[in-house]
Amino acid sequence: MSGHLEDESGGRGEEAGCAGHHRPAVPGAGGAGDGPRPPWANVSAATRTLDAGPMIAVGEHPAGQVMALLAVLAGGEVLQLLTPFIPEPLIARARAGGYLAHTVVEEAGLARTFFRARTP
Repeated sequence: MSGHLEDESGGRGEEAGCAGHHRPAVPGAGGAGDGPRPPWANVSAATRTLDAGPMIAVGEHPAGQVMALLAVLAGGEVLQLLTPFIPEPLIARARAGGYLAHTVVEEAGLARTFFRARTP
């Protein structure tokens, strides 16, 4: 499984390996879902948080766990994913599944990607 994610535009995540599709988490470099930060993309709105840093550090990919968490999000709930880079393929995979995503990089080596189900 892959450990990646993106926002409202298109793109596909990869099932096996990351194939180098990560952008470093560098403040001011722009996040996935560039544009104005939506009000739901903030720490106080997050109802669930997954810190994938420890998984990634030992070579595991959080994609399966992220997709499982997204599948059980109730309307209006927000998942916050913490990673040491911007997980673009996973973001694309979530978007393809009907979720919104927005990434914020506030400090080097820490990307916060927020996910929410699209509302009808």
